[in-house]
Amino acid sequence: MFKKSISVATLPVCMMVASCHKVPSATPLAVRSPDGRTEIVAGRLKSGGLAVRIRHDGRDVIAPSEVGLMPDGEAYGPVEIEGSQQITTANGGEASHGELLVKARERIGGKRALLLRLRAYDQGAAFQA
Repeated sequence: MFKKSISVATLPVCMMVASCHKVPSATPLAVRSPDGRTEIVAGRLKSGGLAVRIRHDGRDVIAPSEVGLMPDGEAYGPVEIEGSQQITTANGGEASHGELLVKARERIGGKRALLLRLRAYDQGAAFQA
C-alpha cells in the first residue's frame, strides 16, 4: 500500500548496472519503481529552476515543484541539466528501487554544480542533493 509521504531509505547495494547519456535541458528525466507504480520526474521549469514531480498510479503525489535548494543560504539560480545516469539496484536478484542521478549546473552567477539523486521504491520515493 502506498502512503502519500516521502521516505528516505538507504538499502544495501548488491549489484549496480548503469548507463550514462547527455540530455537536452528541456527533456524531462524519469525513473520508476520496480513495480512501475511510482514515478519521479525531474526537469527544468521555464524560469530555469530545477523541478521534481512524484506520481503514483498515474496521479500526482507531489505536483511539479521547484527544488529550491539553498546551500549556505544562497539559492541556486537557473540551471542547465548536463547529464543523467540511470541505475538499477538489485538485492538478491530482485530490483529494490529505480535510481536516477541528475547532474545540473547554474547558468549564471557562481555556476555551482548540483547532483540530484532520485529514488523510486515500490513503497514511496526519495530524493537527495
